[in-house]
Amino acid sequence: MKLVLFSAALFVSASAFAQAPNGQALYDKSCASCHQQPAADSRAPNREALRQFSPEMIVTALTTGRMTQQGYALSEAERKAVAELLAGRPVGSPTPIPVWGRCWRRS
Repeated sequence: MKLVLFSAALFVSASAFAQAPNGQALYDKSCASCHQQPAADSRAPNREALRQFSPEMIVTALTTGRMTQQGYALSEAERKAVAELLAGRPVGSPTPIPVWGRCWRRS
């Protein structure tokens, strides 16, 4: 009985300390060849353009959207890490209010 409890505790603690995937390393390996410096005739957005997307939109693209084939090889945690890297904020964070397109009143 004690061995079972010890094994369960060890498993839980090991998974709690598991390292989060490295978004930059995953991007370099799986995404940079198309997105780092896209060719003029490419439809792939560059890093600056990808930063305008929410991390949720990037995860969706990797899961069920245009990037499904590329995202298929990544785990859910890896897709999330890449999305957070590219968007520059964590999944679930509020969308920043854009500064462009706003009307400013003068006092």
